[in-house]
Amino acid sequence: PAWRPDSRSLVFHSHRGDALATGIATATATGPGGHDQFAHDYSQFDLYRLNLDNRGHLERLTFDEEWDDTNPEFGSDPERLLFVSDRNGIWNLYEKNLATGEERPLTDLQNGVIQVSLSADGEKAAIAALHEGTPSIYLLRDPFGRTGQVPETLAPNVWAQRVSGSADGLVAPSLLVASDATAQRNPLLRDAADGTPFDEDPMRRPDSLPRASGVAVADSVSTDLFGSRIGLVVDSLGTSGSLPSGSVIYQGRPDSDLIAFGDTAIVDFRDYAFTDAFEEAAREQFEEVEDRFRPPENTNPDGSFRVRRYKLRFSPDLVYAAGAYDTVFGVQSVTQMLFSDMLGNHRIGLATNLVLDLRNSDYLLSYQYLARRTDYIFEGFHLARELTDFNRGTVFRYRNYGLVVGASYPFDKFRRVDASLSLLGVSLADLNDLGTQPRTRAFIYPRVAFTSDRTVPGFMSPQSGRRWAVSLAGSPGPDVQFVTTLADARQYVALGAGYTVALRVSGGASIGPDPQRFYAAGVQNWINPSYNTLPIEDPDDFVFATPILPLRGYGFNEATGDRFALINAEFRAPLIAALLPGPIPIIPLYNIQAVAFADAGLLAEGSFNLRRTNENGNTVFDDAFLGAGVGLRTILLGYPIRLDYAWPYNGREFGDPRTYFSIGLDF
Repeated sequence: PAWRPDSRSLVFHSHRGDALATGIATATATGPGGHDQFAHDYSQFDLYRLNLDNRGHLERLTFDEEWDDTNPEFGSDPERLLFVSDRNGIWNLYEKNLATGEERPLTDLQNGVIQVSLSADGEKAAIAALHEGTPSIYLLRDPFGRTGQVPETLAPNVWAQRVSGSADGLVAPSLLVASDATAQRNPLLRDAADGTPFDEDPMRRPDSLPRASGVAVADSVSTDLFGSRIGLVVDSLGTSGSLPSGSVIYQGRPDSDLIAFGDTAIVDFRDYAFTDAFEEAAREQFEEVEDRFRPPENTNPDGSFRVRRYKLRFSPDLVYAAGAYDTVFGVQSVTQMLFSDMLGNHRIGLATNLVLDLRNSDYLLSYQYLARRTDYIFEGFHLARELTDFNRGTVFRYRNYGLVVGASYPFDKFRRVDASLSLLGVSLADLNDLGTQPRTRAFIYPRVAFTSDRTVPGFMSPQSGRRWAVSLAGSPGPDVQFVTTLADARQYVALGAGYTVALRVSGGASIGPDPQRFYAAGVQNWINPSYNTLPIEDPDDFVFATPILPLRGYGFNEATGDRFALINAEFRAPLIAALLPGPIPIIPLYNIQAVAFADAGLLAEGSFNLRRTNENGNTVFDDAFLGAGVGLRTILLGYPIRLDYAWPYNGREFGDPRTYFSIGLDF
């Protein structure tokens, strides 16, 4: 449906015909005003208006009995309506003036309109149409202002002329250019040229009835009691026949008196006496057989459809499992299972990763409730990792477990607020000193975030638009106390087909007795990382440590702090030509994207100190980090692959380049 700009009514297309009364749809017509849905003709669409000011009064706007009128769209004028119709045999755009009732075509396309969307001010219409067999999108400017560019009546194509004859004397262009011989040889052109409307039942057309030898058939057609054409009237009779003039010749009708077979044989059944055994046998055999389109359990005694309550029933969406045996760690396995109901209102997820025992394994159980505007999630998890501390020469087993309750509320299509409350537990054990008790802590971690996202997606990253988000989180104690705020803003500027400038500004700060840690992390999902140290002095150092990325040119945890600021600038361009997967998407060379970037960040404890003097007496950056480089992006075997080369800059000179090979999408 299309809403009128003032929201007082809406317009839609329907095949309801003249059934304008609402609320009477039943399985069968059960009284005055009843509507039998099974006997209704659903073959033709028209436009209708539902007036909300007048208690839901329904009004029919178009009355074409042969062609379809669909997809109404309003601009800024509540009296001017754009719609799609195939009344010349091709789907084109039309305008209807609701004040005067006048209708006129706005386009005269040969490929036709597949779909249309009109801007709110009515100044632009986006049209989907075929281009060399491929659905493509075109922009039509000022559609309502197209005067004098399109004929008042569009010439029919061959199909339209076959169905309804020539309109206003207009002839299908194919007939105009076809020779008489071609028009006679081609059955479509011949049917369109003879001026007789096309009948969907060829056995009931006059020229399809076989003629008995010597029988001249008149143009008049006899009808049965219901007004249907049932045969032709004989004008005269040759020597080979015995039918009196005026008799009716029937074709394939078992209830008729005369049947014509071939070109000569005519059988007169008027003197035959037939038994009722066949009808009685049919009634006895089929009287208990139900119409599968009218199951009795689906309707009430008055003919209305029975309302059934939705039954919650889960089905598997994904079940994945893999097992392995390692000579060091023994049996290992990975299992993932996702379940949901038919409407997608409820989702259950289960994931396990078995390594040795439960202390070293991962397992997660989640439930999502998505039936209302607010989405809810409930989750329990346990994660275990072995982390090597190269400085101490030991290995830590880090465990993170807890319960999470979260909610997401959308204000509209582009903005939402997310909130969560987590009960977390962490444990850090030195595997080289098994006699020492693990260090454990427990936390309550609330978090709230607001997001506004008006970006347009592209090949591997947004191509235009803006996105920004802010969040506030913290831990009220008793073991750890801090408050952290984060902010992130992104702007994407499209420079042409596939060329984009991406800008990002982010920052954050953590305050309190035990502030949250931020650390440089290179890029996300870094497959070949280089480590300095790991932030694992205490269990909470790792559970709340937040990576700052992308900060290319630097290694993992090369700098840490309790506050940061980061600026990223990227220029993205298609290296070869394609923006979408090519005809052979398994070959990545078809979709390589080139990137040039610069990353600048500040990361410090307390206040920022921009410069310092190094051991050689040179002035270099202290809490400032700057890197620049180039990269490539592609899709390989379904995975987004990134390859970056970055040079760090210390304020005096560029350092040795670093290579980043990662899997994932850019910001």
